[in-house]
Amino acid sequence: MPRRVSTSSPAVAAPARLLSASDLAMIATVVVWGTNYTLVKDALE
Repeated sequence: MPRRVSTSSPAVAAPARLLSASDLAMIATVVVWGTNYTLVKDALE
């Protein structure tokens, strides 16, 4: 996991933080959507 090495330099830290923030938002959306899909699928069966 060389992610810590790439984010250690100040020039890369800001874009990496923005990227990780958007990644977290996307992951959260996928998790919520997947959970809702699973609940609906279970309810229909």
